[in-house]
Amino acid sequence: MDPISALSLACNVIDLVGTAINCGLTVKQIYDSVDGRLKAHKVVQGEADRMKIVVNRLRENQSRIKVFINDDEIQKITSRCVKLSGDLQTVLDKCRAKHKTIWSVGRATVMSVLKSGEIDDLQKDLEACRKDLNSLIAIATR
Repeated sequence: MDPISALSLACNVIDLVGTAINCGLTVKQIYDSVDGRLKAHKVVQGEADRMKIVVNRLRENQSRIKVFINDDEIQKITSRCVKLSGDLQTVLDKCRAKHKTIWSVGRATVMSVLKSGEIDDLQKDLEACRKDLNSLIAIATR
């Protein structure tokens, strides 16, 4: 084996070991958690829940504030926020260990790895939606 191939093989082995360690830490974190979720997923879930609360409060109080009744853009953004929050919750529920067994935890780990890009995208979209909603409310209440 030539030196370049040996170096390439060593780098691939090191990368594989790093990935295995991260996977093992994820399995342990899911197994040790009370509800079968990663800590990062709990934080994202909290953000989505807070967004739903804000949107629900806006909808409850829209009769008191005339501008919200006529502002279609705010209605569209709030509906989009609710949809994104629901989608995010659905994906996070798929990444949750339902039972405290190694198979369930392993499945949750694989789903967390596979769905991480989707979770990140939904989280970014929800954050953008929140910023848009804040801007529209600031403009509407002036």
